Amino acid sequence: MTAVASLSSLVQKPSSKVLPDKGLEVGLSGSAGEGKLPTTLSPSMLIVDWRCEVARNTPYEVNITIPVEGYEPVEFVLTKICGE
Repeated sequence: MTAVASLSSLVQKPSSKVLPDKGLEVGLSGSAGEGKLPTTLSPSMLIVDWRCEVARNTPYEVNITIPVEGYEPVEFVLTKICGE
């Protein structure tokens, strides 16, 4: 992630939500996952670590939200298939 230096302090620590909420373990790490401020000269990385605990026929949804103070949050969805 990057942001103009004057706005980088508005970017907050990301969070994740998994649907359904059981069966896929998700962790966020990297400099963005630790809440370090992103700038164009020093971008931050968000690493999504996931581990299947329960196999399913349909994919899990991982909703990632990055709050930005005074603005709408940055939101995106990843899917993960955990086959048998």
